Amino acid sequence: MLFNKNNKGSQELYELTGLLYASTNYRSIASEVEHATREIARLVGEEVIRKAEQEYLKDIADDHEFLDIVRMPIALLAILNFSKQNLVSHKDTGRKLKVDDNEKVPFEWMIDRDDREQLERYYRSLDTLYSYLVKTDQEWPEKHSSKEAIVSRLCEFEEVYPISGSYYCFYMFQPLMLEVQRRQLQKFVSSDDIKAAIDTPSTPLACAMREYVVLGALIKGVQRWSVSIFPAIVARSFSPSYQGNNESSKATVNEIEWFISRIKAQMDETEKEILSLKNDGRNPYEGLPLLPENDRKNKYFTV
Repeated sequence: MLFNKNNKGSQELYELTGLLYASTNYRSIASEVEHATREIARLVGEEVIRKAEQEYLKDIADDHEFLDIVRMPIALLAILNFSKQNLVSHKDTGRKLKVDDNEKVPFEWMIDRDDREQLERYYRSLDTLYSYLVKTDQEWPEKHSSKEAIVSRLCEFEEVYPISGSYYCFYMFQPLMLEVQRRQLQKFVSSDDIKAAIDTPSTPLACAMREYVVLGALIKGVQRWSVSIFPAIVARSFSPSYQGNNESSKATVNEIEWFISRIKAQMDETEKEILSLKNDGRNPYEGLPLLPENDRKNKYFTV
């Protein structure tokens, strides 16, 4: 439990985010808080949530900073999902919309923009949480898997492709980078090359290998995911026409193909550079026969 101590859950949500009336019945949003807690636990691990719960249940928390950093994305996600359900009231006579003299129903574009702004704030809170975990050297599942990755730090990713310092985006891309590393990069480099790149990340070969892995992850991310799952400033780099006002917005087929072809061309150049570096700067294809060997007596035809 991270909220509703002494039955003051709504007040805690208001004090933390400023988005929910303290007079709101906490029971109406409790299920969304539980769902958001499970979602954050999926991202950063059950152990982080468990530590925060231990702090919360103390009479006086020893680490208020850690507790608030963990609770913030949970609160923002819960309120965002709760707000989407409150556009109309649900009664036994059907859905109703109540409008009094002092309030007006916002236009749809206003609701879309407000949803996007709340989502952006949620992404920023996740960045803060990941940054704190990195700074305090805590353990969570993604950090453990990064130990075998060539690209294990945000700064290494942004040397190749900027994502506005977003730890959230970096850890989303991490499984894709490991996939590219295992399924594509290891086809033309050895396990020793990868180990050397992890141990000595400043060599030209290591830099080229990191570039290849990051570019490959970008392609897979654009092919598999919608741009709406990224912060708007990152989504715009994938889709020039993406404005971030509507969560359902997506890149056109032409934009996706343009982005993939541009990154794929860079990957091909990086692959040639890796092969050249492995051959001490020589042409990696030097000495290979231009045409396959063939016996003039071998003649085949079909009718």
